[in-house]
Amino acid sequence: MDAVGELSAQLREVSAGVESFSNVRAEGASGALADVVTLEARKIILKLDDNGVRIDSAIDDEAISPLSFDSVNSLLLNTSQGFVAHFNGSLAAALAQVVRERAAEEADEADDNT
Repeated sequence: MDAVGELSAQLREVSAGVESFSNVRAEGASGALADVVTLEARKIILKLDDNGVRIDSAIDDEAISPLSFDSVNSLLLNTSQGFVAHFNGSLAAALAQVVRERAAEEADEADDNT
């Protein structure tokens, strides 16, 4: 998959944890850029290249981390408190669903054994 396709796919995976993303485009021979608005309303440009994903620029006065991450998900977990809260809520909901399903299965097994 090319960099534009990879960045687009990663952004779709985290789309519920950001306000929006748009304008995914090529950057050089093997990179891609995308405009992202975080849940905190921070407007950033993400860059994906051979070194990973990083914030290329931001439209605010907040400091930009020089770190590169292995994925958009990892970058957002380290730079967006709103994304962290969304991620934690999603994880808690998924775990609660597993607990409910397991309890229902155990109840069915108990009924079958009586």
